[in-house]
Amino acid sequence: METQMGIVLAVYTRRGFGFIRPEAGEDIYFHWTACIRPPNIKDLRAGMRVSFSVVKDDKDRRCAIGLVTE
Repeated sequence: METQMGIVLAVYTRRGFGFIRPEAGEDIYFHWTACIRPPNIKDLRAGMRVSFSVVKDDKDRRCAIGLVTE
């Protein structure tokens, strides 16, 4: 899997998900379980730079995994 870079657009901590704007392409959904560093979604903020990989979920949607803040 290729690692990409992007910026956190929004984090919905109560619902456990958010969105990332990659350097190239469309915005990508992430679930709190995708967070590696920080390990808790409550520590993510809009505007943070992150690296991640993209996979398809069980509903065939693109989503980010392996989120690591820079």
